[in-house]
Amino acid sequence: MKLSIIVTAFNEEKYIHRCLDSLAKQKTNFDYEVIIVNDGSTDHTQDVIDQYVADFGNIFSSFCKKNSGQGLSRNFGIQQSSGDYIGYADADDWVEPEFVEQMCLSAQKNDADVVVCDVYKIFTEQKFEENVISLNDKSEMVDIANYIRNGQSNSYSWNKIYKRSIWQQFKFKKMAYEDLDIIIPILSNCRRIAYVAAPLYNYYKHSGTTTSAYRNPRLFDIFTAYKDLLRDVNQQFIKDAEFCVAKRILRNIDTPGLGYFIQLIHGLVPYFKHNKFINEDRYVSEIKYFLKTDLIENKIFVSGELALDAATFYKFDENIVDCTNQVCTYSNLKVGGILLRKDVELASPIGYLRALGNFVLFGKNHQILAVGMQRESLLLQRIFLEQQAFHLEEILDEIGSLVKEDGNIIFDIKKYSILDLNNKLKIKKGYDKSLNI
Repeated sequence: MKLSIIVTAFNEEKYIHRCLDSLAKQKTNFDYEVIIVNDGSTDHTQDVIDQYVADFGNIFSSFCKKNSGQGLSRNFGIQQSSGDYIGYADADDWVEPEFVEQMCLSAQKNDADVVVCDVYKIFTEQKFEENVISLNDKSEMVDIANYIRNGQSNSYSWNKIYKRSIWQQFKFKKMAYEDLDIIIPILSNCRRIAYVAAPLYNYYKHSGTTTSAYRNPRLFDIFTAYKDLLRDVNQQFIKDAEFCVAKRILRNIDTPGLGYFIQLIHGLVPYFKHNKFINEDRYVSEIKYFLKTDLIENKIFVSGELALDAATFYKFDENIVDCTNQVCTYSNLKVGGILLRKDVELASPIGYLRALGNFVLFGKNHQILAVGMQRESLLLQRIFLEQQAFHLEEILDEIGSLVKEDGNIIFDIKKYSILDLNNKLKIKKGYDKSLNI
């Protein structure tokens, strides 16, 4: 049998030599090849690659392409490969000298669709290292349902090798979290998964790693990945996948901000509500607490086309109501929602806003930028006591006057300035970029 290992690289001149060194020095009798895909690097990554191709031309092949992201570059690499099995390595990671030998031996011996190994993780910013044991059960063959529920490495692509036929059915998508989106559905469609209980893959997480921080708006693709996972998983294992997703969300929830994930959790209620694994697990069952959080209606009222900035990558199918040249009545607005001034530009998901309850957001000079109202808000009722219809901008001005005069006690409303929500919510005013929060 032959193994093809796909390495994708974008501006990895500092790290790729370590990855390629480890792949060149494998102690194995199995036939293997390394397909390196340069995903449009603008540094000296290709110079490093060229040297390895020159020195190890029997192992390495190099391909350059226009930047399209890791997922599509992996798909491209598969097309160039010839192995019976496919594996992946990130350009800043490396493998142990026995990786090819032990993984291929297990695949051959067990006629496995997928072979899994353990992972050694190095976190440079946190100055922390750990050995991630894939499963507590050291059996050579994997209980697939248990691995989907409890496997510590079940959504990683690179600590596994896969039968080539799998990649005729599955393709990576152009997104961040492309592994989370696809790997568990792949596992759920396998007949046999084997396990090598050794940390043969080294994962190196440094400050430039894609998933290090949520400053990059593409990282909100994690919400799409969770929904795709539950949609695409083999229904035989849907309860196991639901448990896995619930557990992961609870681990993720504080990273970009609780409010973002509450909207996702509410959207996944049908999956979580009657799952026995979730109900019986003391930790994971806590996700039901978040189902009790009241969210503002998923509506955005704005005069004109809503400016979404980077949020177009990860918006949640918001119901956008264009109030241009229209008057708003109490009956239009009583269900609640978020009112935005026309010169405001959203730059992150509205999930965080929806979790705030009744709120007003002030910009410079105490001008209201946004208002959040729950159903039949007292503040909204007060606005329409003396007049039956307003233009949206007039409503925002009226709310500004009322909140200044009466405070937030009467209307049970929270006040925020753009500084209060720094790093949690990003709103830009088109004519004043200094208001970016």
